[in-house]
Amino acid sequence: VESQYSNIEFIPPEYEDSINNIVDFNPSWPTTGIIGIHFAINHFDEVFLYGFDSFNIKYDTQHYFEGIDAPYGKNKYKLKSTSDHTPLKEQQYIEYLIKNNKVTLL
Repeated sequence: VESQYSNIEFIPPEYEDSINNIVDFNPSWPTTGIIGIHFAINHFDEVFLYGFDSFNIKYDTQHYFEGIDAPYGKNKYKLKSTSDHTPLKEQQYIEYLIKNNKVTLL
């Protein structure tokens, strides 16, 4: 996609295929976090992750320090997929990246 603004970069649509070749998120689309990580590993030599935990059930709340109950959290749904998140697939994707030295956890 061409833009008249040189400082705007669009995420290439082929990233969907690239991500799904690692872990198939179909029929849903990966979360913004997964897309952002995928963008980073394709544009930077080193990528470090901090706090990206695929909705680990050890937390009571979710989503950027908001005080709302986590629908995936503590003994509730245990990483159950919802209409907009597939935590187990996200976890598999992150584990693949770690195993293949694409990201480093801090």
